[in-house]
Amino acid sequence: MYAARVCKDCGADCVFFCETCGKDLCSVHKGVHMVDLDNANHFVILYRERNGYFIKDEYCEKHPELACKLWCDSCDEPFCDECWKEKKKDHEKHAMMEVFEAYKKYKEEFKPKIAQLRSEVLPYNRAILAGIEPDIPECEAQIAELKEKMRDKAERLKKYIDKCVKKKCPKRLKRLENKIIGQLNQQCIDLQEHIDYLRELVYRYEHSANKPAEFLLFLKDHPLDKVPDIPESCKELPEMTFNTEVTKEDVLKLLGEITVEETGIRKPEYRFTLERLRVVKYLGTVPVTGVKSACHMSCKSATEFWISDKVNLVLIDQTGKKLSDVKDKLDKECGVHAVTKDGDLIYIDKKSNIRKLLKDKKDKPSTLINSKESWETLSVFCSFESDDILVGMIIHNINRAMVVRYSSDGKEKHFIECEHYTTPLFVTENHNQDVVVSNHDRNSSSVVVTNGGGEYRFSFNGPPKEPGFKPRSICVDGLSNILVYDDNSKSIVMIDVDGHYLEIFQVQQNLIQSPRCVSYSIDNHTVFVYSSSNSHVVVSRHINRQEYLGKPTIDPDADKKKKKKKKKKKKEETKEKKKEDA
Repeated sequence: MYAARVCKDCGADCVFFCETCGKDLCSVHKGVHMVDLDNANHFVILYRERNGYFIKDEYCEKHPELACKLWCDSCDEPFCDECWKEKKKDHEKHAMMEVFEAYKKYKEEFKPKIAQLRSEVLPYNRAILAGIEPDIPECEAQIAELKEKMRDKAERLKKYIDKCVKKKCPKRLKRLENKIIGQLNQQCIDLQEHIDYLRELVYRYEHSANKPAEFLLFLKDHPLDKVPDIPESCKELPEMTFNTEVTKEDVLKLLGEITVEETGIRKPEYRFTLERLRVVKYLGTVPVTGVKSACHMSCKSATEFWISDKVNLVLIDQTGKKLSDVKDKLDKECGVHAVTKDGDLIYIDKKSNIRKLLKDKKDKPSTLINSKESWETLSVFCSFESDDILVGMIIHNINRAMVVRYSSDGKEKHFIECEHYTTPLFVTENHNQDVVVSNHDRNSSSVVVTNGGGEYRFSFNGPPKEPGFKPRSICVDGLSNILVYDDNSKSIVMIDVDGHYLEIFQVQQNLIQSPRCVSYSIDNHTVFVYSSSNSHVVVSRHINRQEYLGKPTIDPDADKKKKKKKKKKKKEETKEKKKEDA
């Protein structure tokens, strides 16, 4: 007897097989297996392909009785024996191979791409789709709001028109009337003067016989050929018209145009892709060398991270091997380094300048931002959304602190000078562009959060019923929760995006002993916590992708169910017919 292979997760018929971990999977749990971040590099195949391929003959279109056996790699064309005889001369210099060999070649070539589509692209598209659905009621709400605004504006326009018709229009028409009547009165005056002048000319002419010299001198000053018939000011009464027509376009212009701004390509929102696990999952431990009591970490990737103590700054891989170090970093226990989206290191040097070390480490570090006069640079962070650089700085003697935002090429954009800042030891940015500062104060330290524009949002003063909160190393996870190391309780505190306390972050079996700093890798959503008791970094995960991203949208057994339904319906119809005949 042969036992049927079943899915290890649900017991359904086995359809797929994971080559990486050897797990039998059904159609549903294949997708769930692939979206799990732990299985990001796993490759799944059809179970029947596990022990080789069962190849069906594929017949030539021109010669239906012959199977296609050859493949021209230059022309991407299959050949049966007859086709090959006919076209051999045209393809003699082309790369020819057996169809199955070509299939294996290209299947292997596209294996990484298919793995990426399964584990990354498909889930992200599902998440984007999930993000579109709530946008529909949001769009409807925005349109409804626009309608209300248009109604309000129409009411205001109506009131203003009534006001204009009652008060402003009569005044304006009266001014126009006075102006035109004034012009007409002036015409009367000018015309009367012109008539008097013409009469004098006629009189002089008629009585010139006895005084010819005087008449000639008069003509010199008043040439008769240049005398106008009427004064220039005597114009016809102007026609006054008013356009009484009102069109829809006129009304729409009054109401104003609705502007629609394009906002770019959609990105998957983390709330549709990720979810918190009930239990933090332990992934491994990395031994750390080159630092004594680390106070800050920056993840370069899922497998490498920069870590520093007061003096040293080193790059460590997942095996604990030291890959590189920096000699001129600022000698302070604060957030003196960060990593850019491209994986380059930015850090504060001993002169308080911000320097950049490219990830390939071929060139020496270059100065990106010079220190501000009188200001001491304490902390730096590089935004994983915009690649902007946030820099925390203070002036000691006047107790002034601020966070300055620079572009990725070191140009100052703006600064945030919050009254709650005292000493911004560590700084980070949340996914909603909130600026999150681990703020040190002799009296009461806190996590201070402002929005991207610098408006104060909230301060977190520590877990409830635990006085003496001393926040230090800080980061945010994929769900916008804030993770901060509390030097008072020697623990990692988790708060949400709005400053509500969630929990103390701890791995099962209390694997994190005496933590000193925390960091987060956005690449595979892992948390790195440095444990000073044994100089190790504990790697764990408290977030995973949501299962629905991997589940098929179409029931794989839908066709079978449809056929069964049809058969059942046919049987019922036959029974009813028999009853009627009886």
